Amino acid sequence: MIKLALHVLAGAALLGGTAYASNINVEQDLVYGTNRHTLMIDSENTISNSIGVQRHATLIVRCKGRNAELYVWTPTYNGLQNGSVVVRWSATDISSQYWNPSTSGKGFFTKTPRKFLDLTAQRDELVLGWEPYGTTQVGAKFNLAAHRADLLKMKELCN
Repeated sequence: MIKLALHVLAGAALLGGTAYASNINVEQDLVYGTNRHTLMIDSENTISNSIGVQRHATLIVRCKGRNAELYVWTPTYNGLQNGSVVVRWSATDISSQYWNPSTSGKGFFTKTPRKFLDLTAQRDELVLGWEPYGTTQVGAKFNLAAHRADLLKMKELCN
């Protein structure tokens, strides 16, 4: 077991990456001398895509240097015009926000990634709802409490 851990650390050093004891992926940009950190959290539930296959939505936090991005990848095609996302932190804390649709039509980027990351690191769960192209609203539930340490580390890395 110790040999395996040493091999992982040695491999990370050779590839220019950093090893964290977490779910944070680190890639080094050798040209600019910066690191890109990515944390992906799958939803607890699955959502049917356009051909009926059940897939998880994924909440993605990404920092390149100190620049933060936070978005949700969806298994559904959402079109390029509709960026309305319902955000629920608790039963009473519900809001509708406009997020920028991804160019693929399969995701949404929050306009305030640092603020949203701050809230995400403080809360236990998050539900995001959206309306896929030509269908009714669907939602994805994320267990943030299970990823608290990683979210706090990403908050530190992005600031």
